[in-house]
Amino acid sequence: AAAVTVLGSATFEGVIAPATPATPAPAPVAKPSRKFTVHNGRFALELHDAPVLGRPDAPHVAVSLFDYTCAHCRKQHAMLERVQQVFSNDLVIVSLPMPLDVSCNPLLAATAPDHVNACEYARIGLSVWRAKPAVLHEYEIWFFEPERPRPVAETRAKAAALTGRPDLAMVEDDPWVNDWLKRGRDLFKANWDKSGRNFLPMLMAGPMLVSGEIKTDAELFDLLEKYMGLKRPSAPPVSVTQ
Repeated sequence: AAAVTVLGSATFEGVIAPATPATPAPAPVAKPSRKFTVHNGRFALELHDAPVLGRPDAPHVAVSLFDYTCAHCRKQHAMLERVQQVFSNDLVIVSLPMPLDVSCNPLLAATAPDHVNACEYARIGLSVWRAKPAVLHEYEIWFFEPERPRPVAETRAKAAALTGRPDLAMVEDDPWVNDWLKRGRDLFKANWDKSGRNFLPMLMAGPMLVSGEIKTDAELFDLLEKYMGLKRPSAPPVSVTQ
């Protein structure tokens, strides 16, 4: 069952807008930047670089830590997508893999049978975002469709086809992929130290940390409304014709 821990407040380091040129000569356009910090500034997540559900400039930010091979994570990932679609431009969710696999995760002593190849799946998922962010949603619908993950070779082939990158293995070797895997591990460990719980999935939203499975969409909506101040849009009035 999920347990809620109240952490410190999260903050933004701000939005950097393109600089106004001092002369008529064209100036290079600054890359948008919006850093979201948690754990009293220990972690700064660049929202324009992170794998996200939603818009990086959304006013409310949540962070999801999950493993592609974790059954509860697979269910909650779909819930997060549905809830984000309801809140739309008001909510962005940073989606960070945290593989339960010793081959890339030194926090673990061993890899349980259910989580074999979790690092491979995490690298492929991050590579899809890195290569072509617009197709990640389609990829994850395909990936999460069966009860258990598809074979690694089939998964990599599907990712390569969707991104148009037959050289997807080169994308997996991009330092960006390792950087975000490390962020997921480090943030998981900080949450574990703070809450005393090390269950996936983990969801950080406002001052709230939920470790463990959130069972229903309604429970997730209630938590986000309570801890983030989000409000579900009212249903339009039903017109009755006689």
